[in-house]
Amino acid sequence: KIDREGLGKIGKVKREILEKLDREELEVLALELNLEKFRKLAQEEKMYEPFSIYPAIVRDISLLVPLETKVKEVLEVINLEGKELVRDVDLFDLFVGENIPEGMKSLAFHITYQAKDRTLSSEEVDSLHQKIVKALTQRGWKVR
Repeated sequence: KIDREGLGKIGKVKREILEKLDREELEVLALELNLEKFRKLAQEEKMYEPFSIYPAIVRDISLLVPLETKVKEVLEVINLEGKELVRDVDLFDLFVGENIPEGMKSLAFHITYQAKDRTLSSEEVDSLHQKIVKALTQRGWKVR
């Protein structure tokens, strides 16, 4: 979805279909995309933002959250607390299963810190990272 508009669907292929194809041992996902909507979005005017000449610092964070928690909710907290020094946040792991409490999921993020006007100190990044950790735990999420 982009701005609440669906751009496609993803789902598991039914076991019966895989059996007919003699591929029942596989787990297959199918993706359907509306390429016309993508084409229109690609033609929209984009604002250029020059990259910073100052180095970035990446820190990872892993959380245990309830299954119904959306990744977007976590991203909003990180970006709100990080303000202008959080340059990028990427989800790199989502896990449910063994060693994760029932009703929970594990999310892991790379957080990239970078200033546009200076090199950040380790202390500055540590302090901001702890502020983000505090905000996440105040929501009842467990930082691992």
